[in-house]
Amino acid sequence: MLLGDLLKNIDQRKYRIESPDTLHQRVHGIIAIEEIEELVTINTLETLLICELSFLNSKQVINELVTMFSKNIISAIGIINNSQTVEECEQLKNIGDKYNMPLIYFDKNVSIRKLLNELTSAVNSYNHSVDDLIRNDYMELVQLVIQNQGLKRIINTSAQILGNPLIITDDSFNLLGYSSSTEVNDPIWRNIVDNGYCPYDIVQILHGEGFLKQLETEESPLFLDKGSFSVYIRRLVSEVSISSKIKGYIALLEYEKPLSELDRHMLKFISSIVAMELAKSDAVERARGEMENELLRDLVKGNIPSESVCENRVKSLDWKLGSLFEVWLISNIDIQRIGGEHFGPIQSIITKRILNSRVCFTSKQIIVLATYDEKRLIRKAVEHIEEYCRKNRLRFGIGRSYSMLMEISKSYKDAERALLLAEMLKKGQTTYYYNNMVVYDMLSQISNKTFFNDGLHRLAEYDKSQGTDYIKTLLSYFQNGLNLSKTAEDMYVHRNTIAYRLKKAEEILGCNMENYQSRLQLELSMLYLELNTF
Repeated sequence: MLLGDLLKNIDQRKYRIESPDTLHQRVHGIIAIEEIEELVTINTLETLLICELSFLNSKQVINELVTMFSKNIISAIGIINNSQTVEECEQLKNIGDKYNMPLIYFDKNVSIRKLLNELTSAVNSYNHSVDDLIRNDYMELVQLVIQNQGLKRIINTSAQILGNPLIITDDSFNLLGYSSSTEVNDPIWRNIVDNGYCPYDIVQILHGEGFLKQLETEESPLFLDKGSFSVYIRRLVSEVSISSKIKGYIALLEYEKPLSELDRHMLKFISSIVAMELAKSDAVERARGEMENELLRDLVKGNIPSESVCENRVKSLDWKLGSLFEVWLISNIDIQRIGGEHFGPIQSIITKRILNSRVCFTSKQIIVLATYDEKRLIRKAVEHIEEYCRKNRLRFGIGRSYSMLMEISKSYKDAERALLLAEMLKKGQTTYYYNNMVVYDMLSQISNKTFFNDGLHRLAEYDKSQGTDYIKTLLSYFQNGLNLSKTAEDMYVHRNTIAYRLKKAEEILGCNMENYQSRLQLELSMLYLELNTF
């Protein structure tokens, strides 16, 4: 217990202290000694040592006490002033100041035996109170975790036990929950509750004034009532840790009644209970996440035998899906590995704009199952993903839309083919819709090259030797739907120039572009040439 709480059992007129910080020292045991040999018998930490002033006259005693204080064996020294001189008292004060040892001076008429009995009785009473907390209130909280009552119920029950409001944030200072039985008139509390997170300036002060660092190194909750926080309501703060990793913070406000050392003990218990609840939630979320990733992988790989089995697995995870499905793939330009740093931003874009869609991550791809009812609903998401990919030199492949769960694997293959064809075409674009690349896919699977116009060889050689742009002109002409004016506009030349180039190309190719069959064969041959396989 705190020394200040312990001294409340003694008439304040019978003692004095040099520093108010002395009251915050913790005491686990009390011992009175008269001989230096008795010092070595102390076997508990944070002991309050009671002795007469004359006992401290020896330099050997002082040295031993300094050593024991540095090891936290002694937390404070209670001195009975048995008529020593003012100079000797001043000398002892100087020693206390030098080594930062808390000293309590008791009146010379105080009996050591009576003082020891009173203080020991107070410590025993306190320890009994702690035992009662463990047996009753602590077990009540444990039952809430076992019975899956949830974090909100744990918070409200804890607040009722402690008689003061408390609030919990995660390790990023986002609000996890707070006791709702009373309206708390505290600016920090109100900011967190109203905004859902702790204000940035408050977090900066917590870091800047070293409170969070101190909280990491201390075993018990700490009072936050110094420095910049002295103007706010006093509060006890404890970290919530799982496997030595900080997961959040609990603050207990001194609002309805004064905080005591018992509250410190109880808050420490509560932080362990909250850690149990958060660990359980983490485990459930991790398990659910693994099941969702496994289902998504099975859907895109076509590993599920029937539509009904697909539907049952989707229902078991309570997925809310639209009527249409589309697979998007994001990969690096070389289609080798993609950094995990891209997963978070892309997932954020998707979850904000396509509510029911799913995202998973492999070493080479980020896989998105976009699900929706109307195509227009996903346009914004596509734009944002496209912008992100462009800035980070990623490729974005989009499969065709399907309406059956079993067909999701088709959309995945579409998106894969779109990225593979993108690598073959080397166009330097960001986004590739498979719908726009189906013809390239068909051509890439034709092995007999005799189907294609062999005159393209001659035209390519002519362009190379003469510095002309006949192949480029033909490609633009086909892309613009055989429109001379649009082709001329695209190539920044006169319409008559395009007409001349087309006539010259016909002569070299040995074909008549007015003939539909000849023109189609030439157009397919040129698309085949784009794949760099001609």
